[in-house]
Amino acid sequence: GPVALTFNRNNVPDTVDKYRGKDWSNACLIWVDLGNLPEFNTSELKSLGTTDFTYTVKVTVASDTVQASAASTAADQTILDKFKEGIDPEDKDLLAVIDQLVDKEDPAQLSEIVNGKTTATGSLPYVENFSWYGAGAEGNFFMFTIEAKTAEERAAFLKLDDNTVVVKNKRGETTKQSTKAKFDSLTEDSVYMIMVTKISDNPEENIVEYTVDWDGDGGTKFAPYTFTMDLTQLTLKPKYDSTATADSVNAEDSEIISALKTAVGVGQESVVDSLIDAENPAVITEESGTLKATGNLPYVTGFEWFNTAVEEEQEGNYLVFTIEAKTAEERAAFMAAEKSAVIVSYGDKKITKASFDAKTKDSVYLIMIARITADGSDTLTYTVDWDGDGVKFAPCELTINIADLILSAADADGIE
Repeated sequence: GPVALTFNRNNVPDTVDKYRGKDWSNACLIWVDLGNLPEFNTSELKSLGTTDFTYTVKVTVASDTVQASAASTAADQTILDKFKEGIDPEDKDLLAVIDQLVDKEDPAQLSEIVNGKTTATGSLPYVENFSWYGAGAEGNFFMFTIEAKTAEERAAFLKLDDNTVVVKNKRGETTKQSTKAKFDSLTEDSVYMIMVTKISDNPEENIVEYTVDWDGDGGTKFAPYTFTMDLTQLTLKPKYDSTATADSVNAEDSEIISALKTAVGVGQESVVDSLIDAENPAVITEESGTLKATGNLPYVTGFEWFNTAVEEEQEGNYLVFTIEAKTAEERAAFMAAEKSAVIVSYGDKKITKASFDAKTKDSVYLIMIARITADGSDTLTYTVDWDGDGVKFAPCELTINIADLILSAADADGIE
């Protein structure tokens, strides 16, 4: 059977003797079944008639003896109410914003942590003026808790001082720490911290790593527990739906005509004047929410600027119009976007903010020229998103019905 390893107190090696008189409260009794060790033959041991042999046992003891765990739950109304307990009750605006953090129709959820991973799903509303997060903070924010699961973890946590670091989170290249003082519930039955994170424009920053140590840095009862939270599957709701309008350009729109002549460059200015019919110019009107273009489009030749690579597209019938932002909020979002932000797209073409012709808080528009053919589509459709890749505005489709436009033909010499 098992043999207990004992020391002869009169012949203790120096390496062992130095531990005499020490605190052995964390010691353990080691049993070794010599019969199960392949390098020993039990019958040979018995034939020795003695126990005068030496066998070395190496034991590695981890500094932390209990693996910690953690739970994480997306916020519900109960969590929102708990969070609001720390807010000045007179700050009505902030309290109203906090109530908007959880989507009523499709609230965010967190999967159970399995193999160190949890995934957030559901929808996040877009909120503005979330001053708790930072002055003027706006965007989509995810609120959730990190919780102690066991009574042992809660007990260890409650013994810590307020300045002990309990939670670390790594997002991209940035690591932040949270102490015990940051926790919102601190009882024997409930230990959790409410956390709020803003969804980043960079998808890589929406995989967040959390490390929890319920007895804090330097504690030895619990090993730290690390898990990752995937925020990339959340649906980010916009604050606004983009709207846009199209307006026809006539000879009296001197500012637009001048800008267009500057754009086409020297030698093409006269072509610009021929794009618009003097007697029956194209007009875009809105009828029951639908944009409709009517009027006559002259036949134009020598319009090299329109497509320098395809000669056949340098003549034909061209509709000149503008795509414009309708509201102050849309213009503000446009002004805040990067120059490289794609604002208008159609087919495989993408038009950035830098290409717009008017870019002020009072006027945002893009001059467009479309080549219209008799055998082409009856509609022009554009996708417009005033904040580009931002999430404050959802894109919209702008469609112009062109079926009733009159397309003048070229004369016999190819010149109108």
